[in-house]
Amino acid sequence: MRYSDFRNKRRMTVDEIEERRSNGKTSIKMQAAIDACKRSTCELCGGMCKGEPHHVKSRGAGGPDIPENLIQLCGNCHRAAHDGRISRERLYRVIAR
Repeated sequence: MRYSDFRNKRRMTVDEIEERRSNGKTSIKMQAAIDACKRSTCELCGGMCKGEPHHVKSRGAGGPDIPENLIQLCGNCHRAAHDGRISRERLYRVIAR
């Protein structure tokens, strides 16, 4: 499925978005897009993985829940990405494949 398919399933109005932001929720999670990017293996090393994909640009920094910003990583690669041992550029190159 493409991102546009998820976007059409649930469109939030500007008023809904502003209301959530005013209530302290600065980001809106698009679970359908996240679920579509889940894999059983790490996209970087091929190891087994569980859980939700990693946001290359974090949600806290304004990173969106779109396939171009999500990559499935195993625990070791996920920690390495958060520690800065794997660059964002490298992660984006893997996503682009």
